[in-house]
Amino acid sequence: MTAKVDPEVTTADNVNGNLTTTFLPELTNRYVGLAWSLSGQAADQDQDLMNLLGAMGIAMLGIFVMLASFTRSYIMPMVILTTVAYGVVGAIVGHVWLGYPLTFVSLFGIVALSGVVVNDTILLLDDYGRRLSRHPQIDKARAMADSAVRRFRPILMTTLSTAFGLLPMIYETSMQAKFLIPMAISLGFGILIATPILLLAVPATVLILDDLSAPQRWARRKRRLYTDKPTHTSASA
Repeated sequence: MTAKVDPEVTTADNVNGNLTTTFLPELTNRYVGLAWSLSGQAADQDQDLMNLLGAMGIAMLGIFVMLASFTRSYIMPMVILTTVAYGVVGAIVGHVWLGYPLTFVSLFGIVALSGVVVNDTILLLDDYGRRLSRHPQIDKARAMADSAVRRFRPILMTTLSTAFGLLPMIYETSMQAKFLIPMAISLGFGILIATPILLLAVPATVLILDDLSAPQRWARRKRRLYTDKPTHTSASA
């Protein structure tokens, strides 16, 4: 038995999702010993999904190593990579709002989105680090606020130009564009929602982590002063 999907009614992903989550489990419960498995394009898509997730993990690890060597910290790269989660939330919200299911193509948009939000975060934190290096005595909250104000315009322009540039593809109704619409939704809505969270959550997280590490820095400074303190010896005549 074979069947074709009417693209005006549903998609192949929706059909496969209903089969694997509802129809086929009900059959296996009704008929003991019945087994089923995916084959053809569905099986190939699952394998491609695993390969994509593995490649994305390797890419995130590479970004982490690069950021760790640049910032000389293990905590700061983790803060930067949390912005990827904000982008994923935005991509999911965009799919739900427009009524599109998350598909394999949506993940390509999320991968592209990860690079954009990481670059925006680096742009913000790089300015923050430069301010601290130029003015060591400056209040860190003040330095972070100034960096957010200074970098707000380029980050906002990146966000708006990307989101509005993808709008024609998102609202395109031709059959040729339907395959790429989930990817455009992931990138466009992801960066649109992630940007305000990025500008608020990342500075707050950095300042909180800095406050938590302040006692440790004070202890190391005191220990260094104690060990470097010269010892005076008196010689008897």
